[in-house]
Amino acid sequence: MTGTVRGTVTAVRDMSRVLAEARAAAAGADRTPGGTA
Repeated sequence: MTGTVRGTVTAVRDMSRVLAEARAAAAGADRTPGGTA
């Protein structure tokens, strides 16, 4: 049970990090003239 909870927390944390990186990449592409996404 504990392992399952820990795995879920890790998965959520990884997902949040991926979403944050994607958002930062999108913002960077918007800022860059002719951004290469």
